[in-house]
Amino acid sequence: MTSTIAGVLSGHAVRDPGAPAIVSADLGTLSFGGLVRHVRQIGTELAAAGIGPSSRVGIALQRGPEAALLNVAISASATVLPINPNLPPAELREELKRIRLHALVVPGEAGLPPWVDEDEEGVVLFSANKGITPRPLAQVASGGEFSRVMFAIKYVMAEKKSLPTLVLDEIDTGVSGEVAIRLGNRMKEMAKRHQVIAISHLPQIAAKADAHYFVFKDSSSSKTESQIRKLENKDRITEIAKMIGGEKPSAVNLENAKELMAN
Repeated sequence: MTSTIAGVLSGHAVRDPGAPAIVSADLGTLSFGGLVRHVRQIGTELAAAGIGPSSRVGIALQRGPEAALLNVAISASATVLPINPNLPPAELREELKRIRLHALVVPGEAGLPPWVDEDEEGVVLFSANKGITPRPLAQVASGGEFSRVMFAIKYVMAEKKSLPTLVLDEIDTGVSGEVAIRLGNRMKEMAKRHQVIAISHLPQIAAKADAHYFVFKDSSSSKTESQIRKLENKDRITEIAKMIGGEKPSAVNLENAKELMAN
């Protein structure tokens, strides 16, 4: 598919001097360290092409963690638009005309770029306690610590990106008590600048929301289907009380839910 994209763009550039600058990215086989260096190099190439905050950059790569990292890196300085790399040439040509990109990142054709060390590796070191030597994150972090590290990354990146919506899917896994309350407060703070959609099983987190939606499975027909409905007024308190005390919440559970929502 690489040659198709490159061929379409090459012809587009001949017909239209304002065609997007083409940047090649071969991310799938790189180690972490090589990936970071490659992304930096792509940023340098885009800057050389005059790409800035008002520019639109298309990414015609298959979805994956590598493409996601590239998206994050580029969106810090330009608007990123995903381009389906499997589009037929005619549809791709029409898509390019419609969105008028300043640059397009396409899959690389020549293997590893010359500036990448194929043997280079990167390890994230982590220590959750004072005085403890940092060790590889994958070896020492608990489920709750993984959740906190991931949330910290998203919290910092949200301030650096022009991202309208953040989806946090059970990012509070493994946390509870005071940590959950603080996590909810940070989400509330993020919601002042972004739309935050959080999937949570913790009442401390759910109580911070401005709106609640209840997701459930409906097995009344021959096939189970997932359903969602918006909760209103007392239903919001009742569902949070159920998160605290189970299917039949007590009066104390209901009061606890009201207190959580008030704070």
